[in-house]
Amino acid sequence: MLRPAKILTGLALFSGLCFAVLATEVWLKPKAKAYATRKLASILKQTDLKIHYDDISLAWNGFRVEGLSCSSPRMRVFGTVDVAFKLWPGPGFGRPERVILDHARVTLLRSPAAVAAGNGSAAPSAAQAGAASLTSLQRLLKPGVNLQLRKVKLEVLDAQRESILAINRLDASLSAQEQHVEMQLKGFHYRGREILQGLDGQLILQPKQGRLPFFVTAREQGSEPWQLQGAISEDFDSIELRHKRMGIPSRWQPYLRSIEPKDKLELLLKLEMSGLRKAQDLDFDIQIASNNLEINHPLLSGEKVGPWPFTIRAQGDFNPDRGSLSVRRGLIYVLQSAQKAQMKSTFTLVKNDLLKPMMDDPWRLDWKLAETDCQDILDILPRHAFPLLQGFQVKGQIELTADVELLPRKGRAIEFPSGKQDFACRIAHVPEKFTKSDIRARVQAMRGQDFVPISEISEDFLRGVIAAEDASFWQHEGVRTSALTAAFQANLKAGKVLFGGSTITMQMVKNFYLSHEKVLSRKLQELLISWALEQTLDKQDILEVYANIIQFGPNVYGIRRASQTYFGKEPAQLTTAEALFLSSILPSPNRHYKESYCEGRLSEELQERMQKVATSLASMQPGQALMNLYQDSVRRLHFQGSGRCRSGSEISRRKEPITRF
Repeated sequence: MLRPAKILTGLALFSGLCFAVLATEVWLKPKAKAYATRKLASILKQTDLKIHYDDISLAWNGFRVEGLSCSSPRMRVFGTVDVAFKLWPGPGFGRPERVILDHARVTLLRSPAAVAAGNGSAAPSAAQAGAASLTSLQRLLKPGVNLQLRKVKLEVLDAQRESILAINRLDASLSAQEQHVEMQLKGFHYRGREILQGLDGQLILQPKQGRLPFFVTAREQGSEPWQLQGAISEDFDSIELRHKRMGIPSRWQPYLRSIEPKDKLELLLKLEMSGLRKAQDLDFDIQIASNNLEINHPLLSGEKVGPWPFTIRAQGDFNPDRGSLSVRRGLIYVLQSAQKAQMKSTFTLVKNDLLKPMMDDPWRLDWKLAETDCQDILDILPRHAFPLLQGFQVKGQIELTADVELLPRKGRAIEFPSGKQDFACRIAHVPEKFTKSDIRARVQAMRGQDFVPISEISEDFLRGVIAAEDASFWQHEGVRTSALTAAFQANLKAGKVLFGGSTITMQMVKNFYLSHEKVLSRKLQELLISWALEQTLDKQDILEVYANIIQFGPNVYGIRRASQTYFGKEPAQLTTAEALFLSSILPSPNRHYKESYCEGRLSEELQERMQKVATSLASMQPGQALMNLYQDSVRRLHFQGSGRCRSGSEISRRKEPITRF
């Protein structure tokens, strides 16, 4: 049986508890709400934020603000805030110790001017807003308040309220004692496309020379982390970062298959950017450098080409709203320390929208090779990839410009503006194997009794091969720039190396010194050696070598062997039609051998080609003598021994014997 005293004690305790709850609801909670409102206003009074919340709930060590909404012309925050107080004796007793922003959504606007115009009020400058933000953080941390952000979603909008940058999750901890920010970000998206998988690091809130240092690690999907360090200005408007790494990120390797060494490439990156808080474009200055870059691509060479120490610097602007990128001033600096050679070129680069496919919005590049010593150009080329160019000495200077569209509309790939090319290089010395006496001796040794001096070769053949293969032979210096440009455009359009645009001199060099592999290193050697030989040999010498080494059919090399194989004659005895036949089967002699010689009659294609060559020659001579001779001799054209023609399979299998010097 319960005693009355115990019953009264229980009733008293229950009444006291009810009174405490009632007092909390009636007196303490309104006081707490008022205090919380004042405290939030005090914390944020340095900003232009307007505060609204749904409710405040009390906890044993603080309070929670539910449905907190803070807004300003350039920022909106919505979420839940927990404020914890220091409740043990000592300095700071009763003051806020920790503020937590939980599951919040933060929206920033990059165009305060547009908002101000809509509100009819003046917008704070970027510097004022940044200084206010830093001051607020420092005021919050100074009395010992730690700030935490948990699962915050951040989004940056443009003036049209469209998303520019979005971060799926932001976790951060601001330490009052150590004055730094520990942060983790996941899911970096630019205009809906992921650019970083994650980023974590530390920001020091103690300025050094007006900047706040930071150290971060950036992560990409399927790639090694990037270790970055740098500093951001106190007004959060400019940033600089540096990065040094060894090796190419695995995510990039499929797109940079030609770059070597994959795991040991030394790369130095430096970036400065300003305008982060402005509505204008972001100004940037970026430098990329490496000392051991090598290129390994089957279209460039059969082996690695390099190393090529280089520095690239680009200054320009980026508009995040439109996605446009413009490099106003670019510099490419290539150095070959062994030969103390250097090459500098400048460029500008534009793309209207980085996210648009290049077929719809191509990169546009204006490139200029500054006035450079011709010898430096040769010395920069790696010796092992360009062996035949070793020993050449050149004088003079070269200056080039080019306008380039990458994957352009209408098939236009590259254009060399007229009047902008200055090629003032001249040969000072050539190796012995490129002299006139050595070349002639080698050709005679190679052909033996089949060698024919130019004085014993049919004039119709010589004039016919010039008309068919190289109409400007007597005018150019070994290379036709216009033909090479057209061939380069065709190669880009086809998506593979076809080459073309070769002069007779270039064909002679290819057949005498080089292989027939379709790689750019071979083509470049062909171009430079052709240009050099035009300065050391006369045109007659070049024609003589060409006629004695060129292929005219399966295992048929040189004009004497060709004349005897097809017609049973010496080169000087050829009729006009026979001479034009031999000049017209180039540069596809094996095919015409099969289609005409093996069939015992001229194919329709070859008849048309011979007719064009004859017409071209006749137009250069008065009267109708040559055309009459051609028409008369073509009716009597007869192949010698065509019944002994090799089979088509043998022709297709047979390869040219290669004798290189």
